[in-house]
Amino acid sequence: SSGLSDGLTGTVTRSVFSSRLENVLENADDEEIYALCFVDLDDFKAINDTHGHATGDIALKSIGYLLREYERRYEGLVGRYGGDEFVLLMTDFDDENELRDVLEDLTAGLQVDVQSGDSVFSVGCSVGVSVWDHRVGADELMEQADQALHGVKQRGKHGYGVYQDGGKK
Repeated sequence: SSGLSDGLTGTVTRSVFSSRLENVLENADDEEIYALCFVDLDDFKAINDTHGHATGDIALKSIGYLLREYERRYEGLVGRYGGDEFVLLMTDFDDENELRDVLEDLTAGLQVDVQSGDSVFSVGCSVGVSVWDHRVGADELMEQADQALHGVKQRGKHGYGVYQDGGKK
């Protein structure tokens, strides 16, 4: 591995994601809707502490796999941002309504069941979303998605929130 992709989840690394995101925005189509999502596994530390890192890794793999499906479907890009955080860029939406439907879908789908020994437990995710205004740069866009994510976490996790939106969920 040349360090371009994350060995565990097969997504690109944080630095690769950032540079590709800048590229995408620089060559963006003015009419297109671009949505950047910060995806954070809920209570990940507790999972690692209770069930061990191998189980935590399985949860990360499952989430990474799901996000790569969305990457393919919406001409996007997914990266592993930090320990339990992913970033997902999606494009190719007809309108804001389709984006909303996809976000509902995504958030519902990001609930995975993981087996640990004899027990099965469910892992949910919080998703912070920034819809690009075609003005701000990549860093600012990431910052907005991160702020949206904090909002979701404050409201009790599992769900999504859109930046400057008062949070729909």
